[in-house]
Amino acid sequence: MAKSTIFFLLFLSFSVLLHNVTALDDIRCLQELKESFKDPNGNLNSWNFSNYSMGFIRKFIGVSCWNNLENRVLSLSLPNMNLSGQLPDAFKYCSSLTTLELSGNRLSGSFGDL
Repeated sequence: MAKSTIFFLLFLSFSVLLHNVTALDDIRCLQELKESFKDPNGNLNSWNFSNYSMGFIRKFIGVSCWNNLENRVLSLSLPNMNLSGQLPDAFKYCSSLTTLELSGNRLSGSFGDL
């Protein structure tokens, strides 16, 4: 019984660690996007990375998450925001991203390896 308890605790610890690392990748993705884009209208001002609480990025303009308790990006919708600049390779960090809408902006570059 002790072995199964230890195994369960190790598995649980690893799962929590893996989840946190993955969520940090999504945060990194959004941070790099904000740094790369010129945003003269201040549309991305809500993207404040000073608070890393659960689900904090779901409050960002244009960001949809899997649920309210996770920092995993499901959808990014930033159309017609007068954004400009180069597309960074940051999208590779948003591994759960299923929808991306950037039309009506002046962005250039390629998505590289996703």
